[in-house]
Amino acid sequence: MPIRPFLGNRVFEPELVKAMSQAFEIACDALSLKRGQDDPLTRWIAQTVIAAAEEGHTDIGALVDITLKKVRKEAPED
Repeated sequence: MPIRPFLGNRVFEPELVKAMSQAFEIACDALSLKRGQDDPLTRWIAQTVIAAAEEGHTDIGALVDITLKKVRKEAPED
């Protein structure tokens, strides 16, 4: 699932959207998550990837690492 549905009104360069989508997919795979806008944890993962990108991180590996570290610390309960 691409990250686009989670972007809302935010606009990013196409290359960054691609990197965020790949990071989102990798993070979801690493956590064995289903992908759907209705899943709170999946939505939270997407928002975490987007927030990291907004902070200036553009590398897929960095986006994944930041997201997974944050998940381990702050992930919401189901």
